[in-house]
Amino acid sequence: MTVSWLDLERYVAGDLEPERRRRVETALSADPALRARLAGIEADDRPIPPLPGLVGDGPLPPDSGAPLPEPHGEGTVIPLRRRPVGVAVSVLLAAAVALAVIPLREPGLSNDGRLLWPASSTTWKGGELSLRLDRERQGRVRADAARFQDGDRFVVRLTCPAGRRSWDARVFQGGRRYAPLPVDGPVDCGNAVRLPGAFAPTGADAVTVCVAVGAAAETGALDGAREELADVDGVVCARLEPGG
Repeated sequence: MTVSWLDLERYVAGDLEPERRRRVETALSADPALRARLAGIEADDRPIPPLPGLVGDGPLPPDSGAPLPEPHGEGTVIPLRRRPVGVAVSVLLAAAVALAVIPLREPGLSNDGRLLWPASSTTWKGGELSLRLDRERQGRVRADAARFQDGDRFVVRLTCPAGRRSWDARVFQGGRRYAPLPVDGPVDCGNAVRLPGAFAPTGADAVTVCVAVGAAAETGALDGAREELADVDGVVCARLEPGG
């Protein structure tokens, strides 16, 4: 069987089904290179260190006191990169599997079908640009988490084509925009690179985390309205639902 990087991370986190876990263990026993990759993941999945001001029951500090702009009016079609321009959103959704790069998580949609957020994985500059959120809950780390509870803490992992690149990150919740991660310089891109810092969402509203890379970061793409993010090259987002 082929063992993916995500299989190994889920193996470390204890999230694999019993049969899949047995198959991974069989593959590990026969493949020294696979065992070396596993050792690297185990070394990197240490507990997330606490950040001053982000641990506790309070909400994240906003980077702006003003709410995000209201969504565009009814009937607005928001194009999605990687799919044909000018095609109605309903057609895009019906053909998503055939036409799109398969995302790790589907992009966000409003109740009327308008695209709100980019997907969490796409092609960019000839390589992969993807985002995943790792959750720590009571000392246990889960890779690629999709839900949160009060008290959970998250780190952001970015996959991007090799090179030192500018980056920026925002957390969107309840119509507000937050900047919980310290952007202290370019990121050395690679596979599942952990971005500096951590954040601890609270409350009952869903959370969307977006990262901009390269020119999108340098031009302040994440300071725009929600729908505008859906058509910005170099932006990927992941969503956390409350509960669970």
